Amino acid sequence: MSIRPMPRKAVIRAAALAGAAALAVSVAAPANAAAHGSGAATSTTHQAKAAVKTVTPQQAAKAVAFAAQQQGKPYMYGATGPDSFDSPGLTQAAYAAAGVGIPRTSQEQWQRSTHLTASQVRKGDLVFFVNGDHVGIVADAEKHLMIHAPRVGTTVRYESYDDNPLFTGFGRP
Repeated sequence: MSIRPMPRKAVIRAAALAGAAALAVSVAAPANAAAHGSGAATSTTHQAKAAVKTVTPQQAAKAVAFAAQQQGKPYMYGATGPDSFDSPGLTQAAYAAAGVGIPRTSQEQWQRSTHLTASQVRKGDLVFFVNGDHVGIVADAEKHLMIHAPRVGTTVRYESYDDNPLFTGFGRP
């Protein structure tokens, strides 16, 4: 019997689910909260979202400025800088430069961000594609431009997020 390695997406999804489960456990209400009528026994998903603090416009601007400075650096799978990036490595490094910690994978970034409608999007928000398998950072919400590390053989660059049929959604760290 031979053992085959798990496909990349399966590994990433399993890790993301494990992270989400750990987050849910960490914000779960005390077991006796409902018995005491505190109202703290609401869903863990609601509590997790309520516990998320979103970034300030100043932090978002710093993150975008960092990402813009990375233009021309090559895409490399798993890279987190400083000489090359993959898409979530770029967004994580950009927010780290702004003093904000965000998860390493794009799936975790999607899961832990506050989801937005198109009318709520501002500079510095994250834009996700392929069910969260790719992420960019909004550079100009009015012009619908993002900065991202697209794929092997390309470099960090500005690009429109409008015409991508694989669009998933927007999120604010």
